[in-house]
This record gives sequence, structure tokens and C-alpha cells, in this order.
Amino acid sequence: MKLDFINAFNKASRKIFLRSIKVNFPSLLPLVSYCYCNGPILFPGEFANEDIASLNGSQQGDPLGPLLFSLVLAELQKTMGDQFDTSQYKEYWYLDDGYIAAPIKLLNALIEFISVNGQKLGLFLNIPKCSLFIPSLQAQENYLDNQYQYLPPDLPVSLDGLIVLGSAVGVDDFIKQHLTSKLTKSFGSIDKLLMLEDPQVAFAILRSCFSVSKIGFLLRTTPTDLTSEMARDYDKKIIYIIESILGANLSPGMISQSRLPMKLSGFGLRSAEIHRWSAFLSSWNGFEAIDIGLSDLFEHFIDFKQSSINGVKPLITNELSVDTEKLFSSKSQKFISEWIDKSLFNSLLNHSSVKDAARIRSCCGTHGSAVLDAPLASARGFKLTPQEFAYYACIRLGIRNISNEDEKCLTCSSIMDTYGLHSITCKRGEFGPVYRHNGLRNTLFSSCQRAAWSPKLEIPCVPGTKHTPADIYIPCGPSKFLACDLTIVHPQSKHLKSHCAKEDDYANQFAEHKKHTKYDKIMPPEITFKPLAMEFFGRLSPNFKEFIGKVATAIRNRFGGSLGYLTKDIERKLVVNHFRAAYRSALARIPSRLVF
Repeated sequence: MKLDFINAFNKASRKIFLRSIKVNFPSLLPLVSYCYCNGPILFPGEFANEDIASLNGSQQGDPLGPLLFSLVLAELQKTMGDQFDTSQYKEYWYLDDGYIAAPIKLLNALIEFISVNGQKLGLFLNIPKCSLFIPSLQAQENYLDNQYQYLPPDLPVSLDGLIVLGSAVGVDDFIKQHLTSKLTKSFGSIDKLLMLEDPQVAFAILRSCFSVSKIGFLLRTTPTDLTSEMARDYDKKIIYIIESILGANLSPGMISQSRLPMKLSGFGLRSAEIHRWSAFLSSWNGFEAIDIGLSDLFEHFIDFKQSSINGVKPLITNELSVDTEKLFSSKSQKFISEWIDKSLFNSLLNHSSVKDAARIRSCCGTHGSAVLDAPLASARGFKLTPQEFAYYACIRLGIRNISNEDEKCLTCSSIMDTYGLHSITCKRGEFGPVYRHNGLRNTLFSSCQRAAWSPKLEIPCVPGTKHTPADIYIPCGPSKFLACDLTIVHPQSKHLKSHCAKEDDYANQFAEHKKHTKYDKIMPPEITFKPLAMEFFGRLSPNFKEFIGKVATAIRNRFGGSLGYLTKDIERKLVVNHFRAAYRSALARIPSRLVF
């Protein structure tokens, strides 16, 4: 039976919990007495005639409130234990959510006892909102034959199941009906995202509030054979919303990529149908680790664990070296899901073309969240226009961004590819590679200024030549200087894509090596040359990340703050401004002005 009390926290007896605090937690008594003994005044507002004295229960928002209520509840449990044989019934409480399992006659006696004695403690049983579940077939027949007339007439009785802490327990149809009602309610909220006119805001809400985490509790507490249909419908809804936000249809490969974490080139929208196995398996492993006296009751449910293990096994590819015993016994859903993600990522690469594999690898890394997880405040400089965000998302997923075939570039009249590669590599006209390069340089330069490094722009530091390898020129001490040369490289270029499809950071390493080959021999000995490469999809080279870390450290030493936050802030500015410039470059070259 599920128990429900009327306004439980606000009606619990203060006299009882103050007395219990005195006995069990004497060190807390001065604080609790100060907060509750003098009848705090409630101010209901201008529409009330007078203020109200708070004389019962714990104050809303009080961190000690759950403890104080639990002390009152413990008093009720003690009196029940004194009156009844505790071996004849079981009771479980999660604050004001209580559940009692007992033979029907004993249960009726417990209801009467709680109704009478609970009032002395400020706990008033709300019979119409309680719920009685009769799982036994014999007990159900007795109930249907009107043999339980002594039960309260207004007590709701169910023969199919019970809702326990938001999760359904009972026959399959009852559980599926509960899942359907939850899903319908969620869909009503998700559909409202389409009313937003800002895709970046809509995506942020979708990823943070309506991805698989929205139904995570249901997936963790419901056997997997009952959640398959719900999970599949939920995945379809999420993909529909993404396609509506971007205004494009996603291929199976794009859908698979969007379901990967951002650090693995995805959108962080995990599939409920795939990860329901890890959700239930980890939950079951956690349940097995604690003994709450229910092992006999749930013994016949052990097949559910094996079913979850059988569901996870096909998702883990043989390419991964994983301790399966540790994996299948883990209580961490995150741990199991991360291995599934790695396997799905490898599978995606194996089934992608060379060009797509190069793009996917380039989208991997910490920079993946630079745009998708950016703060949405315009003042921070990370807010994109709807067109800019749609352009970035489509570039990341490999969606074509030219609406007509055989369009010619507005600046050089060359035939452009439908995925817009020419539009971001064309060197003719405005907003070309030099424009993006200078934007990247200026963003990093301003961070070096904040670090008080006295940087200078575009210094010709090679005597006797017109070369200016120092995009940013930094003095490092007496007669010592650092020349930073920034470069942006595209991993899908003809001579790079085959290597980039197999190796991370290959394009960055190639670009930096090319710079070293060009300038190392002619650079004066007092100048240290440091090329900093970034792939078009936002992946920063290890050298670039190391340099940003030093800049962030210098800024922290000046102004304080978190090193991780400052590092991420610099990386985000570089990537966001780069894609803002890339969109402008594409817009200036495509006659149809993109598909956005």
C-alpha cells in the first residue's frame, strides 16, 4: 500500500522533532530552537489582511527540513513497532513517500493505527490519495467477492499495479500504460521547442533537458523488454526535433553521429533505445549491492540482468580491449555508456567514406562543446545568429549547404561542391582564408594582452626578407622572443583526407611541420618559432592547446579564477569566431545564399 499524508512537511509536529533533536542531535538544538521555537512570521503579501505565524512543520527551503520530518516519521515507526509484530509486515519510506506490505487484515489494522496515532504527530493520512495494490491472485478473488468490506470505502484499490516513487510496478500492461502517459507528457513539452525562433537556444534546451536524461529514471527502473517501444518512439521524436531545428533531413550516418557525445564528434543526444541497456544494468547492479530485505521478492527478476547483459554485448565491438566482467558488474551507467559510445564511434568510422571519416575525426575532442555547449548570453560573444548556428551544425554533421547543383562561386566563377568546401577555401574576394586567419589571430592576441605579455602583431622578424612568420610576437626575456604563426588547415583537402580519416590531428601536424620546414632555418637564434594549427572543424593542435594553457595561467595569475574555465573560455572564443567568419565567407560566395 502506498501512503499519502496531507501537506506532510508543513503539518509535522514541531514539539516532536524538537524533542527528538534534543535527544539524538543535542548540538543542533540551539539552531533548531532559534529557527522554530518563536513562531516565525509568514508574509503572504499585499492581498492578505494580516501576517501569519508559522507554528507547524518545517520551513520550506530549510536544509534541515527533511531531517526534521524524518524524526517525526521515526516516532511513528517506533509506535507502530511497539504495537505490532514487525516480522508480519514490511515498511519502506523515502521521506513522506511510504509503502507497507502486509496481509490484508493486518494492513487494515495498520491503516487505522496510522490514522489515529499519526494525527498526534501532525501526520494526517489522506486515504483518497493512498493506493492499495493486491498482487496475489487469491487475494484478488477475495476482493472481487467483496470479502474485504472492512477496508476504508474511499481507499483506491488496484489489481494491476502501483506507482512507486514515479516508477510503475505491476503487470506489463499497467507498466506500459504508465510509460505511455509519461511519454505523451514529455512530447507535449518537447514540441514547444519548435515555437522558439532561435535554433541555438532550442538545441541547448533539447540537449540539456530533453535528451535521454529526461526518461533516464524510467529506463533505470523498468525492465528493458518493456521500454523498447517507448525508447524507440522517444528517439524518433528527438531526431524529428533536430531535423526541424536544422531544416534538413538526416541520413542514418548523420543520426548515428548526432547520438555520440560531443567529444566524439556528436551532439550529445544519446539514443534511449541503445542506452536503456546500460541504464537498467547499472541500476540493477547497484540494487544487488545493498541489502534491504527484498532479495527473496526479486529473486525471479534475475533474468532481467542477463537480458541487459545480452543487450550490451552486441554493442561492444571486438576492436575495444574491455574487461567485460568489470563492465557487466559496474554500478556506473556512465562507465557502461562510455564504452558503448566508443564502440558506436568506431562503427561509424568503419562505415563512413574517407571524406566523412576525416570530418568526423576532426570534430572529435574538447572543442566539440565549444559551440554546442556555449553560454547563450550575447554579451559573452558566444551567441550565434540562427543562420550561423544552422551552418555550424550542418558543417559538423556533413549536411549539404548549397541548395542548387553546379552553382558558380561569386568571386572566382568556379563550380562549387554541394558541401561548400570551395566556399571556405576560395582565396578570391572578401572574407576568404586571410579574413578567417586574421580573426583567429586577433582573438588570440587579445588574450595575450590580458595576460600582460606585451604582444605585437605581424612583426617581420626574418632579416633580409619580407617574411612575417610572427602573427603574434611576444618578448620572453632579455633578447629572447617567441614568434607564433597561426594557420588553419582543412582535413578534407585532397592531399590530406586519406590520412586524416585514419589518424587524429594529422592535418594539424602536417600544417605545423610545413611551417617549421619553411622558417626554422632562416629564423634568428634569439627567436623561438612556434606554429599553432587549427583544423577547419575546430580541432586545435596539441601545441596550440599547450600555448592556450600558458596564456590562461598568466591571466589567472593576474586576475584569479579557475584555470579550467579560463582555458575553455579562450578555446571557445577561437572556435566560435572562426565559424562565424566561415559562415560569412560561405555567404559571400554562394549565389543561392546557402540552404539556411
